[in-house]
Amino acid sequence: MAKDPIFSPLSKRSAALPADLKLPAVSGTTDTMLEFALRQRLRPEGLPEHALGRMETLVLQLARVQNGMSIEFDLLAFDSPQLVVFAADHGIADEGMSSLAPTMTEQMVMQLLRGQAPVNALADLHGFELTVVDAGMAKPIAPPSDTKQHGSLLLRKIGYGTRNLMLGPAMSTAQAVSAVHAGMDVVRHLPGNVIALGDVGVANAVSAALLLSRLCGVPLVDAFSRDDTETGNLDDTQHVKRVEKLSAAASKHRNAIGPFEALAALGGFEIAMM
Repeated sequence: MAKDPIFSPLSKRSAALPADLKLPAVSGTTDTMLEFALRQRLRPEGLPEHALGRMETLVLQLARVQNGMSIEFDLLAFDSPQLVVFAADHGIADEGMSSLAPTMTEQMVMQLLRGQAPVNALADLHGFELTVVDAGMAKPIAPPSDTKQHGSLLLRKIGYGTRNLMLGPAMSTAQAVSAVHAGMDVVRHLPGNVIALGDVGVANAVSAALLLSRLCGVPLVDAFSRDDTETGNLDDTQHVKRVEKLSAAASKHRNAIGPFEALAALGGFEIAMM
């Protein structure tokens, strides 16, 4: 079997970022004293160490991220939790890579704003405030006028959908930089201490599959699985043809091997913002 053209040695991938992309510093989470104190508090009396299993690992990870004193974790609570859904269209949808009509991105956004999507019920149940961000939809979007609006709509449009990555890079470097900065700006101005992210966009599964394959070395046939909403109803022949198209697209962008290069060549505006 021929080697998947999307593969490349991880050691040879460029780590260079554009000069105008200023990423915020991320502080380390290692704290030996905090870790020791938390492990003592997570050990139920009379039970062996690590009795909580996977739950202990998750609690420790969250505690490290919070980076506070151990006593403060008795007082932790959701403070204005936020759910942010980024919406954008993908040029590769023109290649018939999705079973959804191109207009479905707009329809799904309107469902969110009308409170009719499943995620609205989850947000209401857990007290999350919903924000929908137009990251790059193909058409202008306006809040619904026929019903009460659920959540807020932010306009951060980078372009009217990405370009068809079968023909060239999905985004220019400038667009990709702008999208990353827009994502930072959206989150920076939201309240609260908890955030959940979501995305809406016809054919976004294609970009996600290409990025997963390019950055993590997953074969395209596995990255572009048939479990996704946009691919689950394909017969074998249709699915093989789509994978072959994606393989050709990956080969066209074989030199986009660094994370940012891959994002610009294969990604979407909503993915860049997230």
